[in-house]
Amino acid sequence: EAAKEGRGETLAIRGDVEIVEPIGHQVIVHFKVGDDLLVASLESHELPKPGDSLDLRIELESIHLFDSEKETRLTA
Repeated sequence: EAAKEGRGETLAIRGDVEIVEPIGHQVIVHFKVGDDLLVASLESHELPKPGDSLDLRIELESIHLFDSEKETRLTA
């Protein structure tokens, strides 16, 4: 369900953490939502572990989508 909060329209999702990559002030988290693999950049004080469930609120204007086969960014 989309909601208006913060800097624009957002969408709440839940996924299962697969890989966690701490990189200083950020952490890159790879997680599965259904059959899809998503990657998120989070602040490092939010350090999930592989196997955790993760609830995120995505800013729709800030999302970048890619075609996994062609490895190209999708555009609207």
